[in-house]
Amino acid sequence: MRVSLIPYTSKGKVMVLPAPIDLDKWTQYIPIIKNRNEKWVLFTSQRISDPVKRYTLCKKVIKLANQNIKNIVLRTARDLPYAAMPEFVASCDAILCTSESEGWPNSIKEALACNIPFVSTDISDLAEIAVKEPSCRVCEPNAVDLARNLCEVLQMPRQQNLRRFVEPMDIQRSSRRLLSFYEFL
Repeated sequence: MRVSLIPYTSKGKVMVLPAPIDLDKWTQYIPIIKNRNEKWVLFTSQRISDPVKRYTLCKKVIKLANQNIKNIVLRTARDLPYAAMPEFVASCDAILCTSESEGWPNSIKEALACNIPFVSTDISDLAEIAVKEPSCRVCEPNAVDLARNLCEVLQMPRQQNLRRFVEPMDIQRSSRRLLSFYEFL
C-alpha cells in the first residue's frame, strides 16, 4: 500500500499503519475438539450476501476441494461472541478469503496470529506474505485455482510461526509507531 501511495505525495513520504491486533487475545489456544479426519476451512464474513466477499465463490472452492480431499468443512464465523473467536479460529486448518477487495483483513491477521495459513485472492499486502511463506497462498479469483491451492495448503504440515507476520501490527507496537509519527511532525 505504501508504494502505491508515494506517487501521490509531495515529499514521497508515506507511513502506513494497518488496524492493530491485540496479540495478547490471539494466542495459541487449544483447538476445539473436532473429528480429526475433518479439515476446517474458515470463512469469516458476517455478511455472506455481500457480493464483495464472494461467498458463492467460496462454496464452489470448497466443493471442488472436497473432490480431492474428503471431509473439508466450511466453517463460517457468524453469530459467535467475539470472546469465542480465538479458540474457534485456532481450531481451523486454513482460512479462505475470496473477497474482491479488502484493506488488511482482520480475519487474516487473527488467523496468522493463531498460526493458521491463508488462501486468498490478491488483496491488500497478502502477496508479500505468500512470497515468503509456502503455506500461505494468493490466487486468481477462480474456484479451480483457489481449490487447488487450498488442497495443497491443507496437505502441508502445520506451520509454527505464521504469527511473525502480524507481530508488527500488535496494538502496543502500533501505538508506539503512531506516537512516533506525531512526534515526527
